[in-house]
Amino acid sequence: MAWSKSGSRCTWIISIIFFSNVLETWSCIGIPDNHCACVYNDLLIDLNVGDIPVPLVASSNSSDSKDLYTYYVNPCKLLLEPTSLDVNCDKSSLCQKDVPYDDKSSQWYPIGSYTIEYTGVPNRDLQFHYGSQLFEGVYRGSVINIVCDEDQPVETLTFDGEHKLNEEVTEFSFTLRGDACCPIKHGGPNTALSAGSILLILFFVLLVVYFCGGMLFNKIGRGYTGVEIIPNYEFWSDLPKLVMDGWKFTITCGCRSTEESDPAYDNI
Repeated sequence: MAWSKSGSRCTWIISIIFFSNVLETWSCIGIPDNHCACVYNDLLIDLNVGDIPVPLVASSNSSDSKDLYTYYVNPCKLLLEPTSLDVNCDKSSLCQKDVPYDDKSSQWYPIGSYTIEYTGVPNRDLQFHYGSQLFEGVYRGSVINIVCDEDQPVETLTFDGEHKLNEEVTEFSFTLRGDACCPIKHGGPNTALSAGSILLILFFVLLVVYFCGGMLFNKIGRGYTGVEIIPNYEFWSDLPKLVMDGWKFTITCGCRSTEESDPAYDNI
């Protein structure tokens, strides 16, 4: 069957939205009341629990003194805790400091706000994304790759690189490695059955009762045999076709295919 162009376009849009939502569920989900922590299935990553020395310090590797920088990171709090490093960094969790050369004094650059978003899953590709901050006409943000290492009790921070996305946006990447980055079994209140899970259980229990009770009633009370003992057999036999029609209508946004379009009127 050939679909109209608008129907095909709607199909692509709905498919993209659907798979985007599915992929989103494959990422670590932040915990509202616990900043710097996220949960994936029954695995919890909580950097607040680990005894991470702050601020973490990393350096860039460059033979040119003009490209030498030191990076200060407090992954779960603002850099002004416990003490302020520089006024430019008081509203940041990550900050960059250049090394003075010639007659130039050191300059501090905020490169990541307190806001965190999470992508990926623990033990594989988990990343903490820190919001971009505008400073001297450039938005600077950072990404920290979270790597579990149970044999490393003291967390280390490594500078991975600086990526200029465009003239106004720069992203810095780091790797945080240590045992505090390892997931633990999540045994908190979030492991309880959700309202959706309870509704699904009730639905399937009632569905079994409906079919078993209806079949017994039709068999014993009405004396039906064969497929007629199934309650509302006509409805259930038509259900696959109804579902197919509904799905077809949805993915085409109600647009009719070229084969289903109304024929032209006959000339009189």
